[in-house]
Parts: sequence; structure tokens; C-alpha cells
Amino acid sequence: MKFFEKVFYMRKIVTLPRFLAAWIFNTSLTNICMDVLGIWYAVTLLGTPEYWAFATVVLAGIYFALRTFASENPSWKKHRPALRRFFIVFIPSILLVFGVTLLIKNAWYVQRPCIPCPSEACNPYCDSDSSFPSGHAGTAFVVFSSLYVTYKKRWLLPLFIIPGLIAYSRVALGVHTWADVLAGAFLGLMVPVLVSVMLQKWHKLK
Repeated sequence: MKFFEKVFYMRKIVTLPRFLAAWIFNTSLTNICMDVLGIWYAVTLLGTPEYWAFATVVLAGIYFALRTFASENPSWKKHRPALRRFFIVFIPSILLVFGVTLLIKNAWYVQRPCIPCPSEACNPYCDSDSSFPSGHAGTAFVVFSSLYVTYKKRWLLPLFIIPGLIAYSRVALGVHTWADVLAGAFLGLMVPVLVSVMLQKWHKLK
């Protein structure tokens, strides 16, 4: 991608201090832009739905393996109830978020604020599917919302900066609008809450 094309997609995140740094240290502006985008790309990978789908299967496998082979371990006995509550909330929640996101994307196509490659002046981070809602934002928030719903500890609240940064990275990379990431974040926040409430009511009825 040519220099002016890179700057075009990086204009929102290249601020005056970075221009000054480029001038003071004689560093290429293109290199600074690419470094910044590289950081946001690394952040955005943390919310990749496909990675979390694989991680969910692995974590569930570990849980059932511990349940089978470490059932008498004192540490396992101590933490098992909380882990069980987490998986009971998390697995249905992340499946629902995946399903609802795909349903909306397939039923209602919204063009992304970027041009996918190999078109001219393309954004290398741009996908060709529907922009609304953000699957990365939804995935990131459903993980941490499930944790908070399970443990209900105040010290977990600052951790929500992580899904917040993941959601922002989608805007910083130019592949989503604020409406996309806010919708995804809302979905990821609310689904675990609703799943938890429904499970509690079901348990009482049972």
C-alpha cells in the first residue's frame, strides 16, 4: 500500500505528538503509523470470535477433564462451584451472541466504512461481510460480562477496559463505526445478564 493510502486510513489515530516525534527523532511517519496500527491489530485479535470459539471448546474440555480426574482434589472442590456457574452462563451466552450476530449480519447488510483488498486504496484489515454489529466487540464483552455475572466482584469492573479497548480497536483500524461496536458491546453485556436471570428463574421453578 502506498504512503498516502496508509496515511488516509491512519489519519484518525496519528496525533500531533506523533508528528513531533517523527520530526524530532527523524523517524518515518509511515513507520509510526504502522507501529500504531500494529498495536491496535494485536488488541483486536483478542476479540476474534473464531479464537474464542476454539478457546471455549478447549476450556470446556479442561473443565470436564478436571471434573473427571481431579474430583477429590481440595483446590478443585473449592473452585468447582464457581467454575460450574461460569460455564453454565458463559457457554449459552457466547453461543447466543455468535448466533444473533450472524443472524443480523446475514439478514441486514450494512456496508463497512472501509474498502476490502485487493481493491484500490484498500484497508488491509477490512473484511467483506456486513459491518453491523461488531462480532469482536460482542465476543469481548460477553466473556467479561459472564465473569462478572458469575463472581459479582467489584475488582472485576476495571477489567472491562480490556473489551473496551478491543471495541475501540475496531474503530481505530477503520473497519467498524461506533454504532457497530456499541451494538456489539450492548449485545455482549446484556446476553449473560439475561441468561443468568433465566437460569435462576428456571432453577427456582425446578
